[in-house]
Amino acid sequence: MSHKYTGESIFSFTCSKCGKWWSYAHELRKHDLKWPDVFEKMYCPHCGFRDVIEGKKKWDSGGGTW
Repeated sequence: MSHKYTGESIFSFTCSKCGKWWSYAHELRKHDLKWPDVFEKMYCPHCGFRDVIEGKKKWDSGGGTW
């Protein structure tokens, strides 16, 4: 018998209104490789504000900034 596993990605969001953050874990499958781009808008679980989503800039390890 062997140990079984699945992989998942964790997406971190920051609300454009209240500034609080939350995470969403999602098991990626081949038919949804463009996730989270398939969602046009999401609700903030803290304040309920609905807004479009866009990717954050990637971490610059050389300069230590976003």
